[in-house]
Amino acid sequence: MRIAILDNDPAWLELAAGVLGRAGHCRNVFRRGRELVALMRRETLDLVILGANVRDMPGDEVLRWIRGHCPANLPVLFVTAGAAPHDVVHVLNAGADDCLVKPVDPAILVAKVSALLRRSRAGEAVASRLEYRDFV
Repeated sequence: MRIAILDNDPAWLELAAGVLGRAGHCRNVFRRGRELVALMRRETLDLVILGANVRDMPGDEVLRWIRGHCPANLPVLFVTAGAAPHDVVHVLNAGADDCLVKPVDPAILVAKVSALLRRSRAGEAVASRLEYRDFV
């Protein structure tokens, strides 16, 4: 799956990209929100992970852009450092599908990403019978 990760913390970007790469996902890493938005204007992603404190276009602004311009079923995972409960409530009410507070356990990150991707694909039709020439 194609996943974009936006954050200003290089260590977090390296950790998240490495963990998700080992889980079989194709990752695009961004330190600027405007670069992520530019990519999303050209290409389709399967999931977006947003950090809160990005200098040029903070994660909540990118989230608003995503919800205004992308398909409604695009999952967005918001990751923030030291968030108070009202901050988590704010990003969830703003359109994020889930929120994690740093430091994030790598196994939990992979599990959350897998769950969000599974739910976003739940409505897609699955062929119950495939045929190719003489094979069924």
